[in-house]
Parts: sequence; C-alpha cells; structure tokens
Amino acid sequence: VAVHLVDHPHAVAYCLPGLRPRVVVSLGAVRALGGAEFAAVVAHERAHARGRHDLVIQPFVAWRETFPFLRTASRSVAAVELLVEMLADDAARRTCRAEDLQQALRELSREHRERTGQADPRLDGQLAARITRLEMPPRPLSAAARIFVYVLAAALVVVPPAILLAS
Repeated sequence: VAVHLVDHPHAVAYCLPGLRPRVVVSLGAVRALGGAEFAAVVAHERAHARGRHDLVIQPFVAWRETFPFLRTASRSVAAVELLVEMLADDAARRTCRAEDLQQALRELSREHRERTGQADPRLDGQLAARITRLEMPPRPLSAAARIFVYVLAAALVVVPPAILLAS
C-alpha cells in the first residue's frame, strides 16, 4: 500500500479507502513521531487498507444513518470502529513493538488535543481501551477452540441453505 506524504503542519495519518487504498501521512506526523513510532503508525494504517476496514464499518454507518433514533445504531458504529482499530493495532504489533505504537497513539492524541483545544471523550475512551489492550494483549485461542470456531462458522454458512433445500 503506497504511502503519500502531505505538507501539513498537523500530525495526522489515515487510510484513504478505495480500489487502490493509500496511506496519507503529514509532515507534522513525521516531525512529531520517532522513527519506530512512525513505522508503527504506517503499519497500522496499512493494515486498515489491506483489511478493507472501511467495508466493515460502512453497513453499521448506514444502519445508524437510517435509524438515527436507535441508540444501539450509534453504539454499534462506535464498537465496530474500536474493533477495527484494534485489528489494525494487532497487525502493526506483528511487525513493530507495542510500546512504539502506544507512544505514537499518545503523541497523535496529544497533538489533536493541542490543535483543537479540547478533549474528545469518545476518542479518549477509544485511546485508553487500545493502549490497555496493547499493554495486556489477549491470550490466543487454543487449537481446540479455533477448530470449534471454524466448524461453527462453516455450519452457520452451510446449515441454513441445507435446511431450505430440504424443505
């Protein structure tokens, strides 16, 4: 996934989705982050691009926009956004140290607060959850649990059409 550098003083890094997703990083982010932190941020954003996380979030955004009066619609978007951020964190952790990613997240958050002049409770809560998870990653599933999950997932795909065909 290509990385594009933009001449902007604010520290930002994001993934532009599409047929050919791109990672965009500002010169402000380059100046604010150390080399290892920068590498962790790029790995995180590349994970978003490779995982097509925009396509994961969009159905939930559509649900929220269609039913704005449902609190569960807004909560589901927030939950899925946090989950895809954690997925990208996990992918970045495979090639970078968790400490570098944590420090980069803290620095980008600090820059955002300074730029806007205010805290964002939603972003702060998401940041706290992500940093906690990076400090104490979940234990991997056992082989038996992974097999069970795969069998269950396959059954969920195969059984309903089989029942329809049989009836």
